[in-house]
Amino acid sequence: MNKNQNRYGLLRTIPSNIKQKVRKNAGFGCVICGASIIEYEHVEPEFKFAKCHDPECTTLLCPSCHAKITRKYWSKEVVKNAMLSPKCKEKGFTSDLFNFGLNAPNIILGGLKIPNCERPLKIFNNDIIVLKPPAILGEPFLLSAWFYDKAGNNLFNIIDNEWKAFINHWDIRVNGGSIIIESKQSEVVFNLQIISPDTIKIVKIDMFYRGFKIVGNADLLEIIHPNGAIVSFCKCRSGNSGFSFGS
Repeated sequence: MNKNQNRYGLLRTIPSNIKQKVRKNAGFGCVICGASIIEYEHVEPEFKFAKCHDPECTTLLCPSCHAKITRKYWSKEVVKNAMLSPKCKEKGFTSDLFNFGLNAPNIILGGLKIPNCERPLKIFNNDIIVLKPPAILGEPFLLSAWFYDKAGNNLFNIIDNEWKAFINHWDIRVNGGSIIIESKQSEVVFNLQIISPDTIKIVKIDMFYRGFKIVGNADLLEIIHPNGAIVSFCKCRSGNSGFSFGS
């Protein structure tokens, strides 16, 4: 028997539309602990006995929780109970941690690389992205950021390297080094990529904050003033603001 299919000929690869339903049902994170780095688990029946990929019988587990199930440290009942009240749905978000090491991370925003800048983006003296040096020598730099959707609702936060993606969206995918949020199918409203341990790239942003509209992709960033004018930006110097708007 082909190792990529079971006794009924069902391929191990789950179709993308089924995966989206599984992610939504689970709250976009491990149903037991809420971690965002996940694997798909056929709960009942197990994959070897499954005749189809049923999103109601499949869920998300982080590698650690998944290993405890497959190695029989935990029973399937632990997963079934967690599926009734997934951890991320209890919290309202899926989350994880960044770790930038000893170097200040570079921020790439709208194709512009902003190196070693304490405040890469401010609006009306409110920090949207802020970087703090470590309080103790040898600990990592601390990044905080607040992102919103096009209606001004909180979308994605980073507080001292802990990121939270709020789960009231059509889809959230954590693939490799990317965090992608869609408001509906194929409409990406936020895309963050970890390029390297010391570089974060905001590939896609579409947000509204205090009257300002901020739209950006990998090559272009437009920040539109409430009066409709496109606001100019200043170049970043170490310790100063990268982009600063309003007064």
